[in-house]
Amino acid sequence: MKDKKAVALQYNEVTDHAPRVMLKGKSELADIIMSIAKKNNIVQYQDRDLVEALYALPEGEEISPDLYRAVAEVIAYCYRIKGVE
Repeated sequence: MKDKKAVALQYNEVTDHAPRVMLKGKSELADIIMSIAKKNNIVQYQDRDLVEALYALPEGEEISPDLYRAVAEVIAYCYRIKGVE
């Protein structure tokens, strides 16, 4: 079985052209990332293929254009869950 992985993204509309991989981890570190997100009411979205693609990027790097659509769908999902329009 593959290690559990987690990736945290951040986007600053003033300084960034695209969301950035801010933090990533696997196994126990992934559990810690997800626990911190849960404690801070940050919506979590699970998609193994997307996590694998994002995990391959260095921390601090903007996502590549080929991931824009998938990440946009995740952002839209998070907005719906939070009730933001």
